[in-house]
Amino acid sequence: MLYLGRSHTDTLHAFHVTSQGVVFAPDLVFIHMIPPGGLPQTYAPGHIEALDRVASLDPEFVVPSHGWDIGTPEELAEFREMLAFTRKICAEQIAIGGLFPDSKARADMLFTTLDAMEQRSGPEPFGGKRYTFTGPR
Repeated sequence: MLYLGRSHTDTLHAFHVTSQGVVFAPDLVFIHMIPPGGLPQTYAPGHIEALDRVASLDPEFVVPSHGWDIGTPEELAEFREMLAFTRKICAEQIAIGGLFPDSKARADMLFTTLDAMEQRSGPEPFGGKRYTFTGPR
């Protein structure tokens, strides 16, 4: 069991089964999914650091607690890259006054981020996978 520090929550753990090359990473990794944002307990810098800690274990597979896919190290890296890129875009928007005063502003921010992701590397960013938004609609 590996304590991941303050990230999705301040009590998040991963479970590394070294003999099988598997890391169970509940509420940390989303494979081909965009996790819901704005959760009051989520700490984005810690989330990225926790992903780095899991990657440093060099697993063959990563098992998330949401979604259907079991991830590979490459998909773990893609998710980390997507999360870091999204955080960067959000910080840029906040710096110019995009502070989500209402639900419409939150939706606009999401679509601004998704548009930036598509412009970054075409309509299939981050490993050629389409990401599914898992938050409230």
